[in-house]
Amino acid sequence: MEAFELSKIIAYYFLLLAVLNSTQRLRMFLQIIAVFAAINCLVAVLHHYKIIHVPALEIAEKIAQAEMEFDAGTGQLMTDVRLRATGIFNDPNDLSTITVVGILIGLFGCGDSRLGAWRWAWVVPIGIFFLAFALTQSRGGLLALAAALATFSYVRFGLKKTVVVALLVAPAIVAMLGGRQLSLGEGMNKGTGSERLELWRDALDLFKGAPVFGIGSGNFMDEVRKVAHNSYVQCFAELGFVGGTVFLGTVWFALVGLNNIRRLLRSGQYLPVSAEYRRLLPYLLAIVAGYAVSIYSISRQFVIPTYMILGIANTYFLIGMCAGLPSPVVLDMRRIRQLIFVSAGLLVLIRLQIRFQLG
Repeated sequence: MEAFELSKIIAYYFLLLAVLNSTQRLRMFLQIIAVFAAINCLVAVLHHYKIIHVPALEIAEKIAQAEMEFDAGTGQLMTDVRLRATGIFNDPNDLSTITVVGILIGLFGCGDSRLGAWRWAWVVPIGIFFLAFALTQSRGGLLALAAALATFSYVRFGLKKTVVVALLVAPAIVAMLGGRQLSLGEGMNKGTGSERLELWRDALDLFKGAPVFGIGSGNFMDEVRKVAHNSYVQCFAELGFVGGTVFLGTVWFALVGLNNIRRLLRSGQYLPVSAEYRRLLPYLLAIVAGYAVSIYSISRQFVIPTYMILGIANTYFLIGMCAGLPSPVVLDMRRIRQLIFVSAGLLVLIRLQIRFQLG
C-alpha cells in the first residue's frame, strides 16, 4: 500500500522532469505555483480575520482548540489559534514551508526586468506570504526562512554583505513576528518541542532494533501513534540506514549539485547557458535549503511538495546539461562514501541534540 501511494508521487516527479524542459517553462511553473499558493494563503488570512467564512478551516480550528491548553484563571486559550489553509497545507507548519518558497519566488519576480514596472506587482503576494507566515507561528518555518534568506544572500551578494544585511533586517523581522515564533529555546525544551525530541528518541530506538532496512514504511505510526516530526529521522526508523541514507541523499545531492553549478558559473569561463538560467540559481538554492531545514521538524518525506522541490532542482540540472554543462553530481564511490558519512553524522547530531536537551 505504501509503495502504491509512493508510485503516484514518483509519476508526478518524472512528469515534472519531462514537462519542465526549458528555463522559460521552469520560470513559468515557479510563478504559477507562487500565484496559486498566494491565493490559498489569502483565503486563509481572510478567514482568520473573519472577513470571509470557510467551513473547512473552522472545523480544523475547532479541532486545534480542543488540543490546546487553557489558562486556569481566565479560561482563555494560552496561545492564539495558528493559521492553516485548505488542502495539503491544512497544517501551520506545512503552510509556513510554502510561504517561504513563495517569498523566494516573489523576490525572483521582483528582479525580472522583462516585466518592467509590472514586476513590482510581486510585492503583493510577498506581503500575503509574509503575513500568512507570521500567523502560522511556526518555529520550524522561521528557521527555514532564515536558512533560505541567508543562503540567497550569501550566493547573490557574498558573506560580508550577508552579515551586514542580517544585522539590519533581523531586528525588523523580530519586531514584526514576536510571540511563539521567536521562542526557539522554549520551543525545543518545553511543550511541543520537548514532545518532538521524545519522538525522535523513540525513532532512534526503533532504528537500533532494525538498523539496515528499518521497521517498514508507515509502521512508525503503528508503534508510537504519532509521526516523528522529522522527515530524516522517520525515514531512518522506517527504512533503516539504507532507506534513510537514500532519502537524505535526494536532498543532499540537490544542494551539492546546485552549489557545484554555482561554482561553475563563477569560474569566469564561457558557459552555454542563458542569463535567466544564471539568475535562477540563488533563488533555487535558497528554496531547496529552506525546504531541507523545514522538513527537519515535520514528517513530510513522502508528499507531493517535497518531490516538487526536488524535481525543480533536478529540472535545473537537466536544463543545464542539455545546454552543454557537465553533470553537477556524478554518483561514484567518493560520493557514496560522502553520503554515508553525512548520514552517520546527522544521526550522531540528532542523538547529541536529544541528549543535550532532554538529558
